[in-house]
Amino acid sequence: MNRYALLGKGIGYSRSPEIWDAIWAKEGVTDGTFELVDCDDPDRFLQELQEKGSWKGVMVTTPYKEWMYERVDIASDIAKSVGAVNAVKRVGQQLFGYNTDVVGFAKSLQHLDLDTTRKALILGSGGASKAVAFALKGLGINPIMVSRHPAEGGGMIAYESLTPNYIKEEVQLIVNATPLGGPKMPHEVPPIPYHAVGKGHILYDLSYDSHFAGFLNAAPEGCIKMNGERMLYLQAEAAWHIFRE
Repeated sequence: MNRYALLGKGIGYSRSPEIWDAIWAKEGVTDGTFELVDCDDPDRFLQELQEKGSWKGVMVTTPYKEWMYERVDIASDIAKSVGAVNAVKRVGQQLFGYNTDVVGFAKSLQHLDLDTTRKALILGSGGASKAVAFALKGLGINPIMVSRHPAEGGGMIAYESLTPNYIKEEVQLIVNATPLGGPKMPHEVPPIPYHAVGKGHILYDLSYDSHFAGFLNAAPEGCIKMNGERMLYLQAEAAWHIFRE
């Protein structure tokens, strides 16, 4: 059997095996297995990935996307631009790194009426945030990363800068790319002025577990609310097209 996996930390809740089974069932694939590799020592798994030919592809999630980017032998142009890898294809002894979060996120927005004159806020500054920012730039939207500790000169802003007027007048899309409100940190939400969110705003939580929707639930009704379920499927589908080539 050809082996595939999701590499991450604290990922016991992940629906990735279910998603991959659905993709394979749709395409009549019967020779693949998908595993969760939940570990504190990714270097050990990386060695196994390089040595065992049964491994064909690995998806990567928090907190290892940027870590993996530094360790693949060859990175795609998109992965280089983002600085993060979420899909690794094993070819012989070499590891090829890709970022399918970009296409997954962009495609998940296709049904929305996006206003390119308004900003998009990305809450968080990790590998997923960078993929979202790259995707939004490709759609002609100005992304602004928000961090508790914005790096000086890094183009980020602090949460304290998010005044109600700023949210109302300049922002359309707010993307939660933090673990706050999700299964890892269900009792916290990003510190933004939710009362300023209303009709015309789009709130997008990259977390796809509807049982842990603290970010979306914190906003009043009237705005458009989305979770990351569609993106999860689309980025996996894009990765499978790469793996099967």
